[in-house]
Amino acid sequence: MSPDNLPRAFTLQFNGRARVLRDDSVGVSEAYDSATGEPEPSTIRVNAIWDTGATGSVINQEVISALGLQPIDKQKIYTANGERIAGVYLVNIHLANGVIFPGLRVSD
Repeated sequence: MSPDNLPRAFTLQFNGRARVLRDDSVGVSEAYDSATGEPEPSTIRVNAIWDTGATGSVINQEVISALGLQPIDKQKIYTANGERIAGVYLVNIHLANGVIFPGLRVSD
């Protein structure tokens, strides 16, 4: 296995007990495929919250507007406040350790 293919650890450190896992080093961009050779779209830094019990990922309207995202679908989502119909978007998530999760479906 070459050094480029080695797994990369992702660690968050907190002083004391963390009630919420927040990370301000996460980037979000419009979904793209780096293999096409086309220029990468802009990436914005966000304050991510890691919800280990969630079944999906969400982004807020500020991120949607900043990236100029358009919904690709709609889906029913279930929240602590009940259910609703949400827009679905395709994004890439960029972690500080260089790992990118491409083409993730997220809802608003």
